[in-house]
Amino acid sequence: MNYTLLAATTAATCAIACAPYAAAVTTDADRYQPTFQTEPRYVPLVPGQLYTESTRFTPTGAPEGTTFWVAGGGETQGVPIVATIENDTTLVVRLQFFNCDQVEAGQLYAPSCTTVQRGENTRNLDIGVKYPDGTTEYISVPVSLVADQRLIYEPVYKPVEVAHGTSFTATPFNLRDRVELPTDAKFELIDPPAGWDLSIDPVTGTVSGTATDAARTPSTVEVRATFEDGTTRTAFLRISHDGPNPPEPTQPQTPPADSNGSSGSRALVITLGVLSTLAVVGALFAALAPNIPALAPYLPR
Repeated sequence: MNYTLLAATTAATCAIACAPYAAAVTTDADRYQPTFQTEPRYVPLVPGQLYTESTRFTPTGAPEGTTFWVAGGGETQGVPIVATIENDTTLVVRLQFFNCDQVEAGQLYAPSCTTVQRGENTRNLDIGVKYPDGTTEYISVPVSLVADQRLIYEPVYKPVEVAHGTSFTATPFNLRDRVELPTDAKFELIDPPAGWDLSIDPVTGTVSGTATDAARTPSTVEVRATFEDGTTRTAFLRISHDGPNPPEPTQPQTPPADSNGSSGSRALVITLGVLSTLAVVGALFAALAPNIPALAPYLPR
């Protein structure tokens, strides 16, 4: 008997017969299509920082026990959207402002650099998925974040020093590299110091003024900028001149007050008390005099 031929025939027959059973086995990766509902979201600035608050997206369509991770570096330097996975399940993202000038100067390392833009900032994330049965796959998740405009704009003024009696103008610049201040912001003066004849262009934020004789030096000008999204920033302009300061205003002198009130009030109280006493004495005299014989000659008849 040709055993070699028999074995080959059996193997071929099994391969044909068993193929449907092997193809019928499905994995979790075949069975599920997890997604993250990443609709565009507005993210407010963290005060004093160059990044926003984080926002979270929960996955759907995955069985319990599935874990996720960000593939390819969710915190890649130079990318506005930073992404991490929290507790192996929740996608956490935020916006950060990256200084691209420092990257080009070699002061910071980043494979590329993109500045946060006004409106939607979008990044496609590669998210790794590991299912309970051990199978894995990668899904593409687009994320879109709208930045708090305070992250993009921070108006700053350079100090101004002028000769006494002369005028000046001061225009703010944006502390963020490569981004101009917006043309739809509104600038306004807040309690401007007296003596400088100050005014402001509400569109550009340019402050104009003159160091008059009543201008004190140095003085600080407070400017509030309101951006299109309703957020605000406060900037300060330090102004000074080379002349003397005006004299301090004199305060009108007022009489000192004692523990019982002012001196005028006390005198009024004393006067009213004396008059009241005299009135009482006069009434008693009028009532008792007719009963005193010695006073009879002096009483009216």
